[in-house]
Amino acid sequence: MLFMNMWEVAPPRQRHDDWLPTRRHGKQGCLLYLSLALVIMALGAPSAEATIIIGIRTPEEVVLAADSMGTFYGLYPEATKVVCKVFTAGGAGFAVAGLAKSPRGGFDAEAVVARALSGRRSLLQAATAIEGELRIHIAQELERQRREDAKFFAKTVEGEDGCVTSILLGALEGDVPVAVAVGFKATYDPAGKISVSTSRLTCPGDCPSGVLTFYLGNWNPIERYTSEHGQPLEMPPAAAARFLAQLVIDARVPGVGPPIDVLVISKSGTSWQTLKRECGGVPLGFQGSVPFF
Repeated sequence: MLFMNMWEVAPPRQRHDDWLPTRRHGKQGCLLYLSLALVIMALGAPSAEATIIIGIRTPEEVVLAADSMGTFYGLYPEATKVVCKVFTAGGAGFAVAGLAKSPRGGFDAEAVVARALSGRRSLLQAATAIEGELRIHIAQELERQRREDAKFFAKTVEGEDGCVTSILLGALEGDVPVAVAVGFKATYDPAGKISVSTSRLTCPGDCPSGVLTFYLGNWNPIERYTSEHGQPLEMPPAAAARFLAQLVIDARVPGVGPPIDVLVISKSGTSWQTLKRECGGVPLGFQGSVPFF
């Protein structure tokens, strides 16, 4: 399972170098607390019982960081391997959690996001395009899952809050770093018709202080660390994101593992602080290669 929580970082003392996650109150729904199953229908369906993806937005930059462990379902026994979780397209960065690919059904959320970002006029315009396209595709894929694999369908739809897919985007709009998170929630009526709705959080917009930290995945070790230490992290955002992700890896959370990829988007451009050799750029699925998660 994945759990996603939005936290607001305490106001920094100096140039956003002090970080202390504190619970953010405000919008409710699947973007504030999100649970979903990463399900990909393939010969070996890559998924994850847990993962950790972190986004930090400040007035100076957007940082995306993720672990690299993927668990593949549909194989006997199940297998794990190193995978890419953070991508770039059109100068923007993104991560997709939840129902991401289904080669059997032709569903590919990563490709949809990459295409929208490559041709965007703004990040919010891209988010709107992604919402419109994925709402249709997710509903179609869930209908197929319900017909062909009821167990996967139940795991995808009936988790905490029923959220199916979440998208985290980051880019520079003019001189302003922008981060957008979109959650897709599926419901079905007594007649069985599936409907998909969306909710969105943006920063600037939903972050009064101008600083917002996004957690996708199992952030329980981060919460424990914050409770025990109660002190800001005196380090830049990229180092903070990496440190927080490493906390989850060091806790030996199943389905989470090294290395950590860290992407920074700022006025200086888009740069990888750390990156696996086989990763970076658009998803392989977007190029027509073997899909992965």
